[in-house]
Amino acid sequence: MGWRSVVISQPAYLSLCRGQFHIKLADDSEASVPLEDLSAIILDNPRITISQPMLCELAEVGIVVVTVDAQHLPNGIFLPYQSYHRTLKRLRAQLSLPRPTIKRWHQQIIQQKIRNQAQTLALTGQEKPVQALMRLAANVKSGDPDNFEGQAAAIYFRYLLSQPLKRRVPNFFNGALNYGYAVVRACIARSIAASGLHPALGLFHDNEQNAFNLADDLIEPYRPLLDHWVLQHYLDEEERELAPQDKGKLVSFLHQDIGNCLNNDQGTVLANIDRMVSGLAQACETRDKSPLWLAAHPKQD
Repeated sequence: MGWRSVVISQPAYLSLCRGQFHIKLADDSEASVPLEDLSAIILDNPRITISQPMLCELAEVGIVVVTVDAQHLPNGIFLPYQSYHRTLKRLRAQLSLPRPTIKRWHQQIIQQKIRNQAQTLALTGQEKPVQALMRLAANVKSGDPDNFEGQAAAIYFRYLLSQPLKRRVPNFFNGALNYGYAVVRACIARSIAASGLHPALGLFHDNEQNAFNLADDLIEPYRPLLDHWVLQHYLDEEERELAPQDKGKLVSFLHQDIGNCLNNDQGTVLANIDRMVSGLAQACETRDKSPLWLAAHPKQD
């Protein structure tokens, strides 16, 4: 997995040139990037053209390509068709997962999400709700039948900003979160496809119209980490639309160092995603009962 993510927000022609990702802008300026350096490409302009050989090569090397809609929010993901050598074996293992195993994994994901929410509030100076969130995390049962995830969200978003955050209200902060979540979701979907798992087969999410239910399960622990990162960079931001430089900054979150719930190791968000999905894929086959590798805030000095 590469270490660079590219947001293209100008009219451009994208092609494969001498084995490199080649960009030619409308003003005839050009640039090339080695494919091995790339992890994700976001196409954020209606006048971008990409060649078929370029698409084929991006699929071969597993670079995720994200398209955006008229509101400049990610709306599509280009993924490799076959990127794992034993896809059917993995799919059968995924389909035959026992229900108790699925519910236990969902429990771990929700517990870690709530812990990360508590840590995000602690890092932003909101100490009052931290203990309440940690109690909820400790009491999440298999499958979260009491919907402690929803209860935690009500507490968390009440304290996240100086004013209670309503996630469905259009504003700069929500726009930044939605953009960042969509990019992380796309990278999780890429890793799922590369591992031989099927992204539509979720643990908790099971919408038959959603091709990425599993990605929507696995993204949950990353959300509070992105929330904290956005607050660090845009705490007092005025109300405005996301600019191209904002989108580039949000994509750079993929290359930030984070921790995990199992040990003190740190790595980038992208590396963490690959490690999480790889562990989940292996556990589907082996029925390993070890805890999942899930994202966490990095250890504080």
